[in-house]
Amino acid sequence: EEYYDPRNSCLNDVLDRKLGIPITLSILTMEVGRRVGIDVAGVSLPGHFIVSATLGARRIFLDPFNRGAVLTPAQAEEVASRAVGRPVKLAEGHWAPCAKRQILVRMLRNLKGIYARREDWTRALAVVERLLVLDADSPVHLRDRGSVLVRLRRLHEVVSGEPVDHRGHRHIVHLGAGGGQGL
Repeated sequence: EEYYDPRNSCLNDVLDRKLGIPITLSILTMEVGRRVGIDVAGVSLPGHFIVSATLGARRIFLDPFNRGAVLTPAQAEEVASRAVGRPVKLAEGHWAPCAKRQILVRMLRNLKGIYARREDWTRALAVVERLLVLDADSPVHLRDRGSVLVRLRRLHEVVSGEPVDHRGHRHIVHLGAGGGQGL
């Protein structure tokens, strides 16, 4: 149950609590590596997130969630298989370093799932809205937005696709240099 605490997905809380999930601990490992001059990249396995560190010509895989254990490809397959609850055969593409945007999307998708499990639809909507900023045409995010709006009984927004405040006024968000500011 502690694993699905949303604070485990928020870096400030992870630092304060010294407790996190694989992806947030991996981000911290990447940052520590950057600060000491080691190339550390995120690796998005099915159901689990690890890092790779390049030391000279050698690339090693580490599991920050398991106290930084060094993983062989076979061990990484076992970890991924346990995480998803079925056998996993990792392909070459699974070992590719993740871009920052991919990491952010995965973190937000984790948070969306956590809030949905808790039926915290207001927070789930906020996360889906952030996912749509990153990928506005995603059918999955658009579907999820509609589903959450239905749960919030905001059907008028499902049909129009535009946010409406509690008084029925349209709310436009400007995402310029000043960030998200209502107009």
